Amino acid sequence: MFNATLEDIRELHPDTINETILYGTFGGGGLCRMFLLGRVSNWYPVIGRTLLFSALRLGMMGLQQAICGLKPLPYWMANPEARVRLSTANINLKRLPNLDEGLNVPEKLGLGSEVAGMLGLLWMGMVDRPIARQSFHTDVQDNILMELVSTTEVTVVPRQVFWGKSEMSQVSGQYYNVSLKPGEGIVIPSNFLHTVHHLHIDRLGVNYFFEPKFGAMQWANSIGNFYAENAKDNKEHLAMRALWFKSANVVWERYQRGISFHGWKMEIL
Repeated sequence: MFNATLEDIRELHPDTINETILYGTFGGGGLCRMFLLGRVSNWYPVIGRTLLFSALRLGMMGLQQAICGLKPLPYWMANPEARVRLSTANINLKRLPNLDEGLNVPEKLGLGSEVAGMLGLLWMGMVDRPIARQSFHTDVQDNILMELVSTTEVTVVPRQVFWGKSEMSQVSGQYYNVSLKPGEGIVIPSNFLHTVHHLHIDRLGVNYFFEPKFGAMQWANSIGNFYAENAKDNKEHLAMRALWFKSANVVWERYQRGISFHGWKMEIL
């Protein structure tokens, strides 16, 4: 998997590569998909799961494929100048099964009994420093980011630096700026603020997110851990998350269907 190139990925998946679509905000069409398909979602409470809803959904899905300009992976491989404008985009690793050969990351980390499901993504695209500075965000799941072919800078701000502070308040404290070389990775705990600065047009990285089983991975020493905080007064939410994630995994295993997530910025399988 390490030192893999886009050409390697194509050779590993000759039968499916031409149907492999990127997800993401810009090149992955996230904003366009939200505009078109989000409207269909709003109609569901009104008309229910009827033939009319199914017809509308199928029609809008075909329309977004044409209007949003969604391109398969070979297009981005053949057009490096387009990859410069791609920003970040991702593909669920279950659509590229020969890349990591079904690597069971939770088992390797000793978390097999703790994890209800795993989201594995292949990331690609460039992000320059100004955009990276504007792209700080948190992820609720503990996750691991590993670089495959080039150097990437990752900035991580521990939760205790800003936990309990208002959005407009000034904060100070220790943070980490790490340069990841091919084969290196970093653990990003739940709700730690972070951003990723991709330095190279051919950048590829893999990201594994771990959704806990109900009641698991609520680390006592992790300030602001999403699951530990919600366990205090919102256990129903955690139970539904675990059930939804496991259900999404079953939908993929039985029917090979994916579920768009985070406004069509990624896909749960």
